[in-house]
Amino acid sequence: MEQYLVAALVSATIALEGMSVSEPDAVLTITEVSEYLKLAESTVYRLAKERKLPCRKVGGAWRFSRKGIDDWLAQTPVEDAGGHEMPG
Repeated sequence: MEQYLVAALVSATIALEGMSVSEPDAVLTITEVSEYLKLAESTVYRLAKERKLPCRKVGGAWRFSRKGIDDWLAQTPVEDAGGHEMPG
């Protein structure tokens, strides 16, 4: 339940600032990327730390380009849970 409240707060904050996470040039936080990719925040942290997601650290916090995430999704092969590439 707390995660949903955080997500709602993030969305409300973005709306108040006049920026949408759906904008291609948006800069996203861990929470926003987690919601967008439907992953746990801990997974996003791990992928960022391992440099498997395109990201930058700004002032000690991870930041992600929406366009960079979209490009990464388009280029990353679909894999199953075992790490094997899925047929087309």
